[in-house]
Amino acid sequence: MLRAARLLLVALLGVLIGALGQARVAGAQAAEARLVYLAFPRGHPVWLLPVRVLVVEGASPYRDVLDLLCRGTGTPDTVVGSVLPRGSRVERLSVAGGTATVDLKPGRPEPRGRAAELAVQAIAHTLCQFPEIERVLVRVDGHPTGGAVEPDAGVLFSGFPDLDDDPRGGPVLALALRGVFSGYPDGSFRPAQPVSRAEAVKSLVEALAVWRLPLGAAATVTESAWFSDVPAGHWVLPYLREAVRKGIVPEPRTGEDFRPDAPLDGVTLVDWLYRATGAVDAEGQPAGGPGGARKVLSPGEAEAWLVSRGILGHREGSWAACREISRVEWAAVLAGALRLGGPDLYLATPVAQQSLEGEVVVAGAVRWPDGVVTLGVLDSRGRELAVRQALLCSPAEEGEGWGWFAEWLHFPRPLTSSAGIIRITHQPPEGGDAAGVTMRIPVFIR
Repeated sequence: MLRAARLLLVALLGVLIGALGQARVAGAQAAEARLVYLAFPRGHPVWLLPVRVLVVEGASPYRDVLDLLCRGTGTPDTVVGSVLPRGSRVERLSVAGGTATVDLKPGRPEPRGRAAELAVQAIAHTLCQFPEIERVLVRVDGHPTGGAVEPDAGVLFSGFPDLDDDPRGGPVLALALRGVFSGYPDGSFRPAQPVSRAEAVKSLVEALAVWRLPLGAAATVTESAWFSDVPAGHWVLPYLREAVRKGIVPEPRTGEDFRPDAPLDGVTLVDWLYRATGAVDAEGQPAGGPGGARKVLSPGEAEAWLVSRGILGHREGSWAACREISRVEWAAVLAGALRLGGPDLYLATPVAQQSLEGEVVVAGAVRWPDGVVTLGVLDSRGRELAVRQALLCSPAEEGEGWGWFAEWLHFPRPLTSSAGIIRITHQPPEGGDAAGVTMRIPVFIR
């Protein structure tokens, strides 16, 4: 009797386990690759970019994918994220006659102006990937934001048409994905044009804000001692003040000119870059005593120091002897200083040593965009935690030139605090002449 009861219990458990297994298989089969449209950079959205996610779709696939868009990424300080403020949620969603009506409860602060327009476009692009949806009507707290809108391709990141076949275009794309470069209103980057001193100081300050370098002690700048040709209201003023405060640009003397529209020359490039990075040693640790005090070097010595540490790349002749630095040369210098990779693979995000948790977007620029980019997350023992094939985008024809990738990785839980590695591998098409390339950046996994 007891033995028969045990056999019956075992049989029932077998049926239950089998049913659970079938449910898991069914769930795996229901997972669909969908797109959400996130903003680059976060906080100051300029573009939207498609990022692929896997959605285990339930009763409402529209609601499922919008919930992911509202959730954004799991890392608060990433440069990639949803245009919708954290805490936003979809209260109601209906589809009729090709129009999706979305009732949205936004988080705080509520998006306004350009951010509000991009939020509506992010919803429109995300929902209109479903063929039965052609337009969206968004209502915020019950009030329409306007009429029904269709996806606008003009808000999507599309690279720079004058960089498609430029071998130095990778750093520009990677820095653009970080929000450091935005190009001109006509969509061009103008790589051969000299970079102005104002453009250089703005991009350097923005790049270092992501890098979080241990800079020297802050300077105190008085109103009486300020650059005479940078008045109140000049667009470079906030960036220049920050550069002076952090010791990147020397404190001005009374009546001194900054010459914001003049081309950046090699001596100034070396000086600013050394001031920005000379406070750290080869391992990126503070050097030179309290406050990161910098040793005074001649332009030639500072250039040799930067080159020896891989911050400044080699070139024919001396950097300090250059009278004008082009925009694409300046982009390559910043990419080298930020250690974004190269020459055929550059990583825009995540940043090395960043602390990652949950959903993380990995994005960057790659040569031969018709190849395959594989993303992997390794723990401190080299075990793979997550592996995905990245979504590649490119405006170039026939797979030539530069493209970019963006993919949403989900970390399995639970995780213990440990060091990890983001591994990015690009494999060109079979039969091609180019070899594959792999990047590894250290991160912290929470």
